[in-house]
Amino acid sequence: MPAVRAFIDSNVLIYALLEDDPKKQLISRRLLSEIVPVVSPQILLESTNVLVRRASVGPADAARLLRAFVDGEVVPVTGQTVREAWRIADRYGFQIYDATVVAAAIGSKCQTLYTEDLQDGQRIESLRIVNPFSSKDEVKNWLPD
Repeated sequence: MPAVRAFIDSNVLIYALLEDDPKKQLISRRLLSEIVPVVSPQILLESTNVLVRRASVGPADAARLLRAFVDGEVVPVTGQTVREAWRIADRYGFQIYDATVVAAAIGSKCQTLYTEDLQDGQRIESLRIVNPFSSKDEVKNWLPD
């Protein structure tokens, strides 16, 4: 059975790469191994910024850490994505950058967006928001005893 495509937010990538929070790192790594991760340029650039600023990783090292995601499925941010982000921000009251992530996820035809930044379980049109770090999420079952 082929893996399911799912859109991932930068926080999932960052937790997978950094050792700040071993529990979230384990969850992120397991999640990324179970799905086909879909990202946008915004996600890759936000992740680069966090790696450089918070983890004191040089830009070249950040690029090396994120290379697999750059070579994976990266959906473009188009004028249509921006228009959809404006609509989502207005309708749902999201910050514009969160709305852009949601718009990119919807535009990529993903059914799920994994993020800790939005309300777990919320539905936005065809998209389901899942916080993989939520105590009620089935992803918790991946943790060893």
